[in-house]
Amino acid sequence: MTRPDARALRKLILCATICAVDFAGLAQEPANIEHEIADYCAGRLAYANQHREAALFVSAIPRNSDPTRDRWRRAISPQDFAAARKNGDSIAILWFLRRKLVWADFAFQNQFGDWINQTTYCYRSDGSLALLDSELKSFHGGLRVVRDSYYAPGAALLSQYQGSWDLGTGKPEQVPPGFWDQAALVFLHASDLLSPGILRAGASRIPQSSHRAFSSQCNSCFPEFRDARLNR
Repeated sequence: MTRPDARALRKLILCATICAVDFAGLAQEPANIEHEIADYCAGRLAYANQHREAALFVSAIPRNSDPTRDRWRRAISPQDFAAARKNGDSIAILWFLRRKLVWADFAFQNQFGDWINQTTYCYRSDGSLALLDSELKSFHGGLRVVRDSYYAPGAALLSQYQGSWDLGTGKPEQVPPGFWDQAALVFLHASDLLSPGILRAGASRIPQSSHRAFSSQCNSCFPEFRDARLNR
């Protein structure tokens, strides 16, 4: 057997060490990005809670299997929005910062009321989707399914976390094969969400100061937001 050259062996060990460090760094990178996204969106959530006067309220009667085909309209009063919620309509509250959509909270459902998906979208200042947090409650299978999806600035899905529980008992339960899933709609850019396909009635207009009276009278309109990091 030929004795290995000592210099070549040192180079091999050095290369293996560097490669191991590089791979360790790569393995940690997605997690670090996720924490950065979570922290960023926590700031956007704080903005939404502190600037309710900037909220825009819209609703739609759920008539299509695809909610983007429904006729979304702007609520004209707190009573109008409350009535839409009571009637089982799909509803949404949108927040803008410097005339850009940064936070949107939707409640999508169908006309029969046998499922509802509460979906939150957090957008970066460039309009790209950072975090999508959804909570599906379905009477088809009796499950509550929570999903947190993290996105890179280039719209690539970094990771997704999912948890599911029995709708009645609250105990953890696996999603069974054949489950009638109603996954959240994905809008990778804020302009996609504000396109005529989802909000036809001029809801993409930036809210003016007249909305302050609306928001101050509609504290019950605002949902209780979840911290996406607690859903894992």
